[in-house]
Amino acid sequence: MARDLQEIRPLNQAASGDAPARPPLWFGFGAVLLAVLTLAASFFLVGEDREGGGTTTTASVSVLPALLVSGPDGVRSGVTGNMLIDDCAVKAIADRLGGIVAELCDGEGLVHLTASGNRRQLVFDPFYRLDAHYEQPPQPGVVVIALGDPGLGDTTATFVYLTGSETHFSVILPSYTDLDQRNQLVSSVGIGATGDPDDGCLRVEAPGLAYQQGCGSETSTITMSALHPFEDRVAFVERVPAGTTFISVVDLTTGVAGTRFAFEETPIELDFTDDWLAIAFELDGGVVTRVLQIDTYYFEDIDGLAMFQHGPITL
Repeated sequence: MARDLQEIRPLNQAASGDAPARPPLWFGFGAVLLAVLTLAASFFLVGEDREGGGTTTTASVSVLPALLVSGPDGVRSGVTGNMLIDDCAVKAIADRLGGIVAELCDGEGLVHLTASGNRRQLVFDPFYRLDAHYEQPPQPGVVVIALGDPGLGDTTATFVYLTGSETHFSVILPSYTDLDQRNQLVSSVGIGATGDPDDGCLRVEAPGLAYQQGCGSETSTITMSALHPFEDRVAFVERVPAGTTFISVVDLTTGVAGTRFAFEETPIELDFTDDWLAIAFELDGGVVTRVLQIDTYYFEDIDGLAMFQHGPITL
């Protein structure tokens, strides 16, 4: 069944109900729709999605970053197209050592497929969820996976250290936390400045740097965030009282949002790398991911939950 996302509007369209300065972006699976966008006297063309049969809008053809795509048929590599796991999977991430970790469907737990092809069960408890929102391991050469279910009141993230054949667990950070050990950068959603729960609050901190949004008496609500893996930038999803949802990309050194989009659907996942966002939506019982280049507005829509690989895959 075809699943259609609605338009995603850049910031200059989001603030007014007037006719947009740039026409909306529309797409549908199994069909190629024509959209004409004007930007500096250039036309954006619509093409066929290489990954999942959706449509794309672009000023020039771009090559997608490496992706892992999860869905009912399993986990496949967006680079080679090879199926890496045949079981139905909710989400998968690279383990940084050439293998992958996947959250299976129907509460079957988390499994680890090593670079050599060995498979082992990590967690059987169906209440644990794979949370891929970290950008660098806390120690060189150590593989980290964050687990937890905030919906069940779990306000901490359990980090799993995979070292050789051993598995180590420790509970060290608030749930839904990104960290970049390179710059000691930590991004947390749902935790206030004092460390107490604050629903809808985003805090990004590093030595000499602090940024917050939706905290304390602010009326906006932050639902998720993702750190850039190499730069001091954060992307986050924000709901405002009028019901509009925005995605913003903020330069943490200045606090200025360089890119902001308004859209109708509610994301279930957000990922960030280079100049790309991966924004996943649940539609008609399935998942669609829009992979969007924020500088050019080029996008491709993929059937399944696609996340940036963030590490080598040698399987």
